Amino acid sequence: MKRFFERVYADFLKEPRFKEYEDIIRLAIEKGYIVTSVIDYYRNYMNKDEKVLILRHDIDVDKKGARIFFEIEKRYNVKASYYFRLSTIDYSLMDDIVKYSSEVGYHYEELATYCKRIK
Repeated sequence: MKRFFERVYADFLKEPRFKEYEDIIRLAIEKGYIVTSVIDYYRNYMNKDEKVLILRHDIDVDKKGARIFFEIEKRYNVKASYYFRLSTIDYSLMDDIVKYSSEVGYHYEELATYCKRIK
């Protein structure tokens, strides 16, 4: 039950931390990190001796927040991976993300939960 209340707080009551997110990206760039998405890391940096920050977003409930993350990333010319649930699909945002060359995928936990239920 504690986990449930922690999740409700994190998803609905906690203040957004977009400024902190932007600060992390800016600092990583200043410190010489490559800031990139999951697939881009595997394609281009996995076996190299580089400092890399991989950006991955699970879009569980907040489509508007996802848009803000995306706008911050564009401001710094970095890429990220976004994983949407069926309940958070936003085709316009997803199109914008793909056109920018970031990544969009399906949040696999929904599928895993379904498979466990019908097993």
